[in-house]
Amino acid sequence: MNAVDDFLLARQHFKEKYDFVTRISKIVGKQNVEPRRGWANVLLFRLSLIGTSMLRLTDTDNDSGPETHLEFYVLDHCSIAALGRALVEAAGQCSPISPI
Repeated sequence: MNAVDDFLLARQHFKEKYDFVTRISKIVGKQNVEPRRGWANVLLFRLSLIGTSMLRLTDTDNDSGPETHLEFYVLDHCSIAALGRALVEAAGQCSPISPI
């Protein structure tokens, strides 16, 4: 299996888990809970928000956006920073001189 196929397979597995989290988030988000439990709802929403950003950043279709498969169009700072750091670290591992 080449790197592209491996990436697409991993992205598909991530998308399946993402769909599960967003279904739970939609159900839980409608419930009225006490503030102590509401914090978990906020974290779950944040998790789905980051998942949306990661799917958008790794999308192979150029025409995707809010009008296609994703429910809303988001690119949050944390996801962009995480992807940027991963790219910098991966580039450092490929270079002959490893960064300190």
